Amino acid sequence: MKEGQWVITKDNDDWMNAPAYDNRAVAIAQAQSRLRLVPGERFWVGQASRAATWCTADTLVDALDNHALNEAPDGSDGYSISADARKELGALLEFWAHKHDVKPLWFDVEDVTEHVVPSVTAVQP
Repeated sequence: MKEGQWVITKDNDDWMNAPAYDNRAVAIAQAQSRLRLVPGERFWVGQASRAATWCTADTLVDALDNHALNEAPDGSDGYSISADARKELGALLEFWAHKHDVKPLWFDVEDVTEHVVPSVTAVQP
């Protein structure tokens, strides 16, 4: 699966190993045979998008705040982090993540739509 591809599944809660296509219409057309569906069964189509990174200054500062909340004595103020320090930390983390190609190795699935395999109708002579 690549970012921007269209994926299909029989289980809207499980997109792992979902077949992926470059075109939504092709994904829908291939669903019945690829997912081994019978008429009347449901399937879902969605588009893969890059998951947001948690390698941010906000995430690290939140972790420090949680540490202070859990470990510091009652009444303490925890960590003092200025807006400038937070901005600098964000830039450092962004540089480090880019340098080492640190990013989520999974995709989110967006623009999900539900479909039903149509019933086969007999053609009248």
